[in-house]
Order: sequence, then structure tokens, then C-alpha cells
Amino acid sequence: MAGLGLGTPTERILKDHAVCYPAMFADSALEPLYPDRLAEDFLALTIPRHALSAHPPAIWAPRLVRVLTGAAEGRPAPPASRIARSMTVLTAAPGRWPYVGVMDQILTTSPHLARTAGNDALMALAQVDRSCTDTLAAVVATLPAPGHDGDLGEGAAAMVRRLTLRLIRESTDISVRAAARAELVEYVIDAGQDVMATEESRGDP
Repeated sequence: MAGLGLGTPTERILKDHAVCYPAMFADSALEPLYPDRLAEDFLALTIPRHALSAHPPAIWAPRLVRVLTGAAEGRPAPPASRIARSMTVLTAAPGRWPYVGVMDQILTTSPHLARTAGNDALMALAQVDRSCTDTLAAVVATLPAPGHDGDLGEGAAAMVRRLTLRLIRESTDISVRAAARAELVEYVIDAGQDVMATEESRGDP
């Protein structure tokens, strides 16, 4: 920090940063606060598809998003932890910004990235109501079957529930709706959500 020549004493910078972004560990510093709404908003303004003319998006942003999420062709995949963080941030504020357009494009062609990103990312993706049905189905198709990966239990159940609700709303085929609800019950049980499993099993197909 001292070598950056910022014109402010290093100790003051670290203390000021810690006020807004307190570190998780006593021997650590300059850690970002998660979730970081300011970072989410800044990222949203950088990516195309928003309507604020005062903040023109960056032409390099879509390519960078693909790199950070591991979807860029010809580039080595980043560590799973980085994919997880990038995808979680991109889906953290669906009510404020249209991230879904970016993630739909990525997950339609590379649905396995949602599984790679892990449970928290799946939980965040499941909160995005505007994801298209085909994208949801593509991601769900890559998820482990119930009982095969406990670390993804909650996230998998949340994604399957989002897809099931969409299929029940959109499909006129009762067999499709019934099969979707039966699959959902299995995932919900696997996630340890017995009360919800009972409620879902009693729902109309």
C-alpha cells in the first residue's frame, strides 16, 4: 500500500477500508464485503442491457464475464471458487439489474458451469425468475441425481423447484407436470426439506 504513493498514510487507508469492509480474520485486511451491493451495481452498469444512458456499458464487459465464469472459448477455465464467486455476483441482484440476459446466454451453451459454481451459485440462480425455461432445463439436466452429491443438495432442489413451477405453469401436458413434481419431491427430500417435500407431494400436477 505504501508503495502505491496514494498520498494518505497506509494505516489510515487500512482503517478506513475496514470500516466499510471489515475483514473476517484478525490478521487479514482489504477484504471485500459479501454480498457487495456497490460492486453489484457497478458491474451491472458495466454490462450491456441496462437503460441508464449516463452510464454507458463497456464493450469488453460481455467477453470478461465469459472469461470469469469459465465460458470463454480458447481460455483455460478459472478455479471453481472464482467461477462460483463470479456467477453468484452476476445473479445476486435480479430485482435491480437484468443480469439474467447475460447468464442465460452463458448457461444455455455451458449449463455445466452452474454445477461447477456450487451450491450458493445454484441457490442464487434459482432466485432469478426471468431465466428462460430452456436454460433452467439445461442446468437441471447437469445436476447430480438425489443422493449423489450432498454438497449440492439445497441448490439442486432450488433449481429443480424453479423449473418445476415453470413447467406446471407453462405445460398443458399433465404427464409432464406430474413427472416434474415427482422429481422435485425427490430432490427436496434429498435436501432434508421434509416439510416442503410433503407440501409438494400434495400439490396439483
